[in-house]
Amino acid sequence: MMKIVRTVLIGLAVFAVTSAGVAQTSVGKIVRPSGWDTNSPTPIAISGFTPEIQRVLAFDLYVAGCKIVSAQEAHFLVTGKYSGRLEGHVQQGSTFVLSKAYKNASARALAHAFADDVALLLN
Repeated sequence: MMKIVRTVLIGLAVFAVTSAGVAQTSVGKIVRPSGWDTNSPTPIAISGFTPEIQRVLAFDLYVAGCKIVSAQEAHFLVTGKYSGRLEGHVQQGSTFVLSKAYKNASARALAHAFADDVALLLN
């Protein structure tokens, strides 16, 4: 089931990237601690976005195998803002592993594009 979901998310990512203009990209490398259980949901915290974008991100990332938790419990912090363009960041500890900006699409489409990039990074 998860393979089907991941395949769908990858397809959506391709669509979203071709639909939403990506203004800038910065990708780091995530560090997987020893004993990292890839079969358990990845704990993430989401903050800084409008309520609509927050809901889209939470649902998309839940479907992609993440668990929404408090910032203190999270392995990754997903932060950003939206003001006509979506700026999103993924942080592991004090290291930014993804920073990206999206424009030229609806807020929901931009949120889906960012969620797809986050899912691809974490899986």
